[in-house]
Amino acid sequence: MKRCIFPFLAAVALTCSVVRAASLEAPALTIHDAAEKKTSATVRTGGEIKIVLPAKAESGYMWQIIASDPRVLKPKGEVKLDPAAKAADGSVPWTITLVAQRPGRSVLQFVLVPATAKGEVIAVDSREVTVRVQ
Repeated sequence: MKRCIFPFLAAVALTCSVVRAASLEAPALTIHDAAEKKTSATVRTGGEIKIVLPAKAESGYMWQIIASDPRVLKPKGEVKLDPAAKAADGSVPWTITLVAQRPGRSVLQFVLVPATAKGEVIAVDSREVTVRVQ
């Protein structure tokens, strides 16, 4: 009986270590370019989506997120310049990364406004990204 138990225990231990290693992997990252005014993307629950917003030729402008559903997508930070994603023309785009919390749909709305603006401001540009979480 002892000879049968050892191979069984070894197989169970190996299976558990493989399952544990798979669960420790980083979540899948989807990079979505919001170059068009309205776009859409799909991500899996637990995954991340990085929204890339276009750079503005003149300095002094910044992108802000004005609408989203945090129950579906939780931001990992603020909308910020991303020098690592520099375009071929040398412009630096703005990015934000969000984590897919649960299945559903979230409509993200972004506006480009003067960085020094206070109070009510007219947006220079806008983007809408509909994200479906499966």
